[in-house]
Amino acid sequence: MKKLAKQVNDQSLIIYENIPGIAKTTAVRLAIELRDLRRFETLAQIDAFAGIDQATM
Repeated sequence: MKKLAKQVNDQSLIIYENIPGIAKTTAVRLAIELRDLRRFETLAQIDAFAGIDQATM
């Protein structure tokens, strides 16, 4: 899985691994699923991409 994440975007993996509380496994999953966070302009866009709806929380 880590090899696959590095193919997606090595820089994103490094960023995710440096977030406090994010373990390597979670960082790899984020890098694979979200790829480069710079493609999102707002947090709401990330929520929409992930299928999280703030209205239901």
